[in-house]
Amino acid sequence: MGQKDNFMERNNLYPIFLKTKNLNVLIVGGGFVAEEKLTFLLKSSPDAKVLMVSPLFREGTIELAKKGCVTLVEDVYKKKHLQGRHIVVATTDIPEVNVQVWKDCRAEAKLVNVADNPPYCDFYMGGIVTKGNVKIPFLPTENRQQQPKDCVNFLKMYFQKTSMIWLRI
Repeated sequence: MGQKDNFMERNNLYPIFLKTKNLNVLIVGGGFVAEEKLTFLLKSSPDAKVLMVSPLFREGTIELAKKGCVTLVEDVYKKKHLQGRHIVVATTDIPEVNVQVWKDCRAEAKLVNVADNPPYCDFYMGGIVTKGNVKIPFLPTENRQQQPKDCVNFLKMYFQKTSMIWLRI
């Protein structure tokens, strides 16, 4: 299939905005990916309630946790950490742990995202462009390096042009 054919494939994903203030989020892992997930979650939803479980946490994660409603638990992942959680994100660098998190979530009907492993994801955490109170989510596909930058630049240009039009009306 060529690039045009891929463009025409149906996207069966359902976009959704979550009130994370009303949900309990678990992030399993304490490395770069976990910190990135926490950063973007708190940027968009500063009142998110998050539990992070990892034997170790990066200094940046510890500082970031102090700014939000984030609890850090220094421990290896155990199924008991799922108790009371609605959404789970697995970010460890140990594939067996991430797959176990996925299996445990499947058994308890919890939504789970295993970072960078689409077959083990019920949802994706894409990018978000924000202008005032407007949030536009986007999900990169094949060219993950360039596509988010292109999308952000396009939306910024669009907002600038439409803002100027709205100001004239």
